[in-house]
Amino acid sequence: MKYLYDANFVIATKSRRASRLLISGHQSSRLLRPERRPREGSIKQKEQMNKDSHSAPHAGNEPDSAAGTLFPLSPNQVAALLSEHFATAKDTVGPFEIIDCGNGHATLRMPYHERFARPGGTISGPTMFNLADLGSYVAILADQGEAAIDAVTTTLTINFLTRPPPADLLCEVEVLRRGRRQTVCDIRIISSATGDAVAQASAIYVLPTPQS
Repeated sequence: MKYLYDANFVIATKSRRASRLLISGHQSSRLLRPERRPREGSIKQKEQMNKDSHSAPHAGNEPDSAAGTLFPLSPNQVAALLSEHFATAKDTVGPFEIIDCGNGHATLRMPYHERFARPGGTISGPTMFNLADLGSYVAILADQGEAAIDAVTTTLTINFLTRPPPADLLCEVEVLRRGRRQTVCDIRIISSATGDAVAQASAIYVLPTPQS
């Protein structure tokens, strides 16, 4: 085996003990190790794994064989589920629009209404709380459909960051973790007037137990 040392080749003994390196008749402990080249086989394996990971369908995009439904659901499909199973949502939260949803995300818009106002020329805390709760529910329904219609909130904490002006609110949801029984969501409430986050929330939903 050859090693590079100051542009000269040196010879290393194959003994398991410490090798004595000879350079021009002198002993030296300094050694520049040769550059390790990756094995061709390992490179091909990684390339194949990358191809498989990109070509494999995401769990949220697989069809439900029982219902023939393709996930994630579109905003219109989620809105139809809410109208059928949770018609009082608009009475509780207020009018809202599902802008986008699916693959662990959801974006909602809630137009401003006078009943959301509170003294001080701002929007009440319960209004933002309800919007965060609904946004999480929409993100879950988009990826799991009617099978998750019975999911319920177990924990929701909210931090009010700044006073929002009386304007439309946007709700952006990201699913941080989706287990068999629980789903954890991170939510940001944004003022459409300023583009700033006015509240941040974390929610945990318990999913219904699958029926055998």
